[in-house]
Amino acid sequence: MIRIITTPRNATSVALLAALVALTIACGDDDNTCTGATCGGADAAVSDLTAPPDSAAQPDQTAPDLAAPDSAAPYTHENVSVSQVHQWIKAKKVMTLLDVREVSEVTAGHIAGAVNMPWNSGVLQKDFAKLPKDKPLVIYCRSGARSNASATFLEGKGFKPLYDMLGGMLAWQAAKLPVKTGSP
Repeated sequence: MIRIITTPRNATSVALLAALVALTIACGDDDNTCTGATCGGADAAVSDLTAPPDSAAQPDQTAPDLAAPDSAAPYTHENVSVSQVHQWIKAKKVMTLLDVREVSEVTAGHIAGAVNMPWNSGVLQKDFAKLPKDKPLVIYCRSGARSNASATFLEGKGFKPLYDMLGGMLAWQAAKLPVKTGSP
């Protein structure tokens, strides 16, 4: 059994994931012949699942959520572009660059001066207290998903201000900004 915790921040994503699962189950995934009219009512299921969530529904609180904040404070991290981060680096803005990709990804190319604490392997969740709380954190990953989850996690631990670099290293490299290889 898979348990998904629905929060106001992820309700739409959860609904779309549920709709995709409903379509896969209704249509089968072996012949790829589903055309809406032949899905045995899957269209109605998708319509129901993508409707706005019931405001009275309470999220399932039985499973732990690693990104759950310690307080009820609203999320405040900001999204920033790669060009903005590059400008801050050139201007020598005091900040910590946090790369939350796995070590193998980082050695292939990273932003010079970044600290590496991988999200997926749990290093950030274990070692977050080693990060400075007295200066801004700019968080990035490969494309943006892990950095967003990391920013939400760190917000809950009291880190502010937090910036999530949109597009991650893919956007950084597409903009042809400087990349360092090897260990950070």
